[in-house]
Amino acid sequence: MVLYIYDLKAKQLKKQSLFNNNTIEEQIPKAIKPDFESIFKYEDYLIILGSGSTAERNKWIKIQLGKGFETIVIDQNDLYTQLKRTVLMADEDFNIEGVVLQAPHLLLFNRGNGPNATNGIFKINHWQRSNPEISFIPIDLLKIEGVTIGFTDAVQVADKIYFIAAAEEGNSTYFDGKVLGSFAGILDAKTLALIEMHQLSDVHKFEGISLYKKVEDSLIFLLCEDSDDENLDTQIFEWTVHLQA
Repeated sequence: MVLYIYDLKAKQLKKQSLFNNNTIEEQIPKAIKPDFESIFKYEDYLIILGSGSTAERNKWIKIQLGKGFETIVIDQNDLYTQLKRTVLMADEDFNIEGVVLQAPHLLLFNRGNGPNATNGIFKINHWQRSNPEISFIPIDLLKIEGVTIGFTDAVQVADKIYFIAAAEEGNSTYFDGKVLGSFAGILDAKTLALIEMHQLSDVHKFEGISLYKKVEDSLIFLLCEDSDDENLDTQIFEWTVHLQA
């Protein structure tokens, strides 16, 4: 597995192995794929999360910044089991695709592309403890062609959480289906109430979002597309949000 590091000013892409070796493997068999779907910064570390959608996908990677590139692999099987037990969620419905740090708690965004279409946010208070306080906030998103739209990533800016979501045919957290569309929305960061949501595309599946820059009264986000094929190229899109006075 590879961490891609893109220098916006120099427009240069660097590839770094995630497992403390010099092997750059950009494609691995789906059956053993760790499925790293989200990332956040905590103190001097980057922490990368596996989706938890299979037993092979329960690992987190911790990377210390500014001191070379050494990674620590953390098995989070116990935590993910706690999360599912909190809401009696079936393994087939568990699929973490976004994360937001709101110290002292962590928000994990569950994508509702399983059999029960369970969209929602796990709130983990004191997330570094062995027995953290866990709650689950269901989020009712839209449907398209009878398919529930599911979270694919999120980022907080000031008092709002900006998220992206996608709809695919089928009801599996493991197998990809035909893309029916990608959407963007805004949540209140404190209450997690849905403020607004609208469609971005009917052909692209966006799975990554990051704040790029603020320009006057607008926020510009970068969106990363997942084409669900063997093509190693990807496209980065911009999404501009105009702030209200």
